[in-house]
Amino acid sequence: MTLETKDNASREITTGSKGFFDTREKLMSYKKWKEMVASEFRQIVEAHLQGKDTKMNKSYTPLVRQFYDGLSLMLDDPDLIVDNFEMDNRVKKQLETLQKTKINESGDQVNIFKIMANKAVDFSVRQDYFYKKIKSRIDWLSSQDKKDLEKYNDSEENAVVTGSEEDDEYEPHRQPSQEREGEPTEAIATVYPFFGGYYKDAVFPNFDPQTLKWSKETAKFQNLVKQEISEDKKRVYRTVVKSGKKEVIKVPYNWGVNQESVKFFGSNPLGYDFYQDGNGLSYIQVNGDNAEYQVQLEIGPTSKKPKIIELPKEIEDVTDIFSPELEQFVISLQTAKITNMQKCRKLVSFIRNRLEYDKDDVSLDVLYKQDISQYFVKIWENKKAKCDEANTMAVRALLKAGFIARFISGHSVQSKSEKGEALLLDNNRHAWCEVWDEENNSWLRLDATPKGDPNIEEEEQEQDLEGKEGDYGEKDAELMTDEDLEKALVDLQKQETKSLVPEEIFAKEAGCTPEEARRVLEKISFLREKYKRELNESYNYWKKVLRKNIKESFEYSGPVRQSEGDELFDPVEARIDLRVGENDPSGFEKQVVEKKVEKLFGGYEVYIMADMSGSMAEYLGGVQKAEMQRDMVFLLIDSIMRSATMSRKAETKLKVPMPNKVCLTVFGATTEIVLPTTDKWGPVEQIRVYRALDEGADGSTPDSVALAMIKKQIENSREEENKKTPKKKSKTTKMHRFVIATADGGSDNYAQVKQVNDELQQMGIPVDLFLLGLREDERLLSLARQTYQSVTGITDVRELAGKCLDTLTTRIKEIYGK
Repeated sequence: MTLETKDNASREITTGSKGFFDTREKLMSYKKWKEMVASEFRQIVEAHLQGKDTKMNKSYTPLVRQFYDGLSLMLDDPDLIVDNFEMDNRVKKQLETLQKTKINESGDQVNIFKIMANKAVDFSVRQDYFYKKIKSRIDWLSSQDKKDLEKYNDSEENAVVTGSEEDDEYEPHRQPSQEREGEPTEAIATVYPFFGGYYKDAVFPNFDPQTLKWSKETAKFQNLVKQEISEDKKRVYRTVVKSGKKEVIKVPYNWGVNQESVKFFGSNPLGYDFYQDGNGLSYIQVNGDNAEYQVQLEIGPTSKKPKIIELPKEIEDVTDIFSPELEQFVISLQTAKITNMQKCRKLVSFIRNRLEYDKDDVSLDVLYKQDISQYFVKIWENKKAKCDEANTMAVRALLKAGFIARFISGHSVQSKSEKGEALLLDNNRHAWCEVWDEENNSWLRLDATPKGDPNIEEEEQEQDLEGKEGDYGEKDAELMTDEDLEKALVDLQKQETKSLVPEEIFAKEAGCTPEEARRVLEKISFLREKYKRELNESYNYWKKVLRKNIKESFEYSGPVRQSEGDELFDPVEARIDLRVGENDPSGFEKQVVEKKVEKLFGGYEVYIMADMSGSMAEYLGGVQKAEMQRDMVFLLIDSIMRSATMSRKAETKLKVPMPNKVCLTVFGATTEIVLPTTDKWGPVEQIRVYRALDEGADGSTPDSVALAMIKKQIENSREEENKKTPKKKSKTTKMHRFVIATADGGSDNYAQVKQVNDELQQMGIPVDLFLLGLREDERLLSLARQTYQSVTGITDVRELAGKCLDTLTTRIKEIYGK
């Protein structure tokens, strides 16, 4: 049984997200599914649920690719007989096991493909089965692919490779086909395991309409940048290279070379080097006493492709004569209200669809070239063309339409050897074209070859011409994009909370009663209004500090000459210079650094220590001390968290991170850390603080225990910071820390409090105590000043919140500057 196209009309599937995600729980399950499950697996399942096809990524290694092909089939019919599949037995075994998977000790079985195909199944269930039953099988098949690759890597008993001579000129031509029986005995190069598609090896920007010959530009070489290739999708490339000559490495688009993987069979050369030319092609040059060397290296998909540094070929006055039909189509494109790239695709498609593929009729070569000026007209009249004829016409027509285009040669591979190699042969040489996309500063591959070329995967060719993004439609297979998912969650949240008043929303998130939520919200609102001036002063100061820590900004200076620039900036200006004979054209831009005089800052942490001993329940000046302390704590935390929000928003622009965190510890009948060091200040944290400061003051004054707990928290925070911070980093980028404490009576252990204070002072951490009491209690004030680093007496507890916030702002200014 072979893989067949799904009949989309045979299934009635709800398209889009409607019907799948009508509750928050379903949306969250889908979000987790997207975050946790391999994208390849997800896209096949989601395509089935929508009744869509999904084209498999060709870069998968063989066994993994076969598994995904089998998955696609089994989702359509979970009861298919796997043994009929044309697949490796190792893959069949995994698929059969998934058809009859045991789910308990009693031996009960399920067909996992039925579960994945069922629209009613929640995505959390699908995710669970993927991790418990499927992922390990895919990983095992991938490991088998790697073993097969290693075996091939060490074997010399494979197809004979010969290498090839790359000409500096190319003329579209016809020659008799060489009929061969069986598999070729030699190849220009081999790639294992098989990868089919376009292998680019030469760029021809120049065309002589008098001779119909394409020619290359003089190559400009530089060292090939180091490229990281995909370990899971890498291939082994083998060819023969000639000593002392730069030989192009024929790789697919967006693939790179592992320069550290080079291996020679037979004799070893004296040395070798890698280069790239201005078109982004990769080369290897070996030096040695022998004329030729057989070389092997690893190639694979890479995110770091060689930089294209060649200027696009200037638009010339194209005098070629085309058929009236094609000439009229070119004219009609000028007024079409579509993008330039859409125009290019339509023009190439127009040529492709008006011609028929033919490469065997040698007599047409004489007919087409009988009158060189009528070359393209004759091709159009006879409707017969092969790849180089059709794409020569396409490039010249694109140029005449005002676009920048060039002719490309290489190979298009669709068949594999018995050992699973892609063979780059003389009879699968191919030609196509590239168009310059000015918007993205890159070359776009298009192919005008008519339908019927056995070396072309027409679906891939059509994807290029249709301009569909992604890996052959895989991206389109998602039920929802990340953006749509987040929007759906927000919309659902709005619907759920539309009828709720603020305290109900707060209570739902915090897990408290609406009455308790209302008290917290009223408290925060009251404090923000009452201390608006102090809060704004702190907020505006921190904003200035953040601005001083903005990174150096990289700007581009242009236009400059090519010899001075880094990247092409203005193709039009560059072409004008070239047209008038300028060897060093302008139109490039140079990256420059806008220097800023700046100081490197770190963030800060504030450790608050609140007194909840019995005496705090007493009144001072007509107000309860515990109530005023709660105001103070809420105000401090609220101010710090406003700065934390600002720091998070600016994080990507800062030279170094500047987080803001807070920690709250209470002491009394219960001494505990209420709020571990955090930068969060939502309903959960707010209700926790409110409850801790509202339970009722009781017990003695174990401030020594609380202060020791804070010191331990600081030590832990420092330890975590040192793990993340490179040793070279300046101390000015470290976190700054402050302790603010309140108390209203004598300590349970003055000696212990002093010891911890001294240790914190040696660590560079100030401790500010705000002592609540009557003015005449000089003895209590004196004892506190002998114990703490800084003591402020508070006789009017209404001033506590404002004075604590002022002190914190002063401490921050001492560190960050006024």
